[in-house]
Amino acid sequence: MFSFNLKAPIADIDDTGGDEPVHPAKIVLLEWDEDHITQVLVPLDVFEPYRDALQVGTLVSIVGQLHEVPGGKWHVATSLRIAGKKH
Repeated sequence: MFSFNLKAPIADIDDTGGDEPVHPAKIVLLEWDEDHITQVLVPLDVFEPYRDALQVGTLVSIVGQLHEVPGGKWHVATSLRIAGKKH
């Protein structure tokens, strides 16, 4: 399994639907530029301490592992921290 460390602003936050490898969880979309977004599954125990501070435009640093599942790969967070606001 591969590890990742991503730092980017949040583009959107959604709930999982049950088909993801971690549920319940949040799906946090990180925006690299207008054409590149990365989807990260954030388990609720990682998400909840930051619930009130996480919003579109918040710069976050997310560490986790890349999980291979039938049909693709998922970034699954093991930790999250707020790194600032997008300018």
